[in-house]
Amino acid sequence: VLANGGIDAHIVHSLAEIDRYARWLRVPRDHFDFVPLQHPTEPVLLEEDEQAPFLLAMGSARRDYGLLCRVVGELGIPTTIVAAAHAVEGIAVPPNVTVVRGLTQDQCDELTQRARLCVVPVLNNETASGQVTLITSMMYGRATIVTRCIGSEDYVEDRVDGWLIAPQSEDDMRNAIITLWGDASRRRAMGAAARHRV
Repeated sequence: VLANGGIDAHIVHSLAEIDRYARWLRVPRDHFDFVPLQHPTEPVLLEEDEQAPFLLAMGSARRDYGLLCRVVGELGIPTTIVAAAHAVEGIAVPPNVTVVRGLTQDQCDELTQRARLCVVPVLNNETASGQVTLITSMMYGRATIVTRCIGSEDYVEDRVDGWLIAPQSEDDMRNAIITLWGDASRRRAMGAAARHRV
């Protein structure tokens, strides 16, 4: 807070952060600018894996993998979670879910491109979580389901270039996964719109 006298502008990557940080730092709202988080546009080199389709979830910051595991466990959909150990600690991981860690960025990018569907389940209503994973998935043209929260609402037009679900809603997540998993043309259209947006 003491340093704020010499700061001309604060950059945030979510509109909701403006009010929160303005109160926290005790500076006027007009000192904040929303600049969308950027990701270099990489070529899409791999296609969706049609022989062994899988759902992909990545990231370790404030994820709701308990919710995801309950839903995909019930649906029996092959799922890969890439996350640190703490992100899945205490969660009942069903047999159709594989948890991996320690992958390189190239390995993560390959998984993202090959996934039939990406999910970014967030359990955070205070700050932004999951933006990098969301934007990377969109950049690679993957249809992506993401929790409606700070950090996703500014980047997704619901049911156009991504699918926003209510926080902690099994029904929302189940409906989104079932719909997109079974509709290749809708996945392709959403993925193309997502890549265009990024």
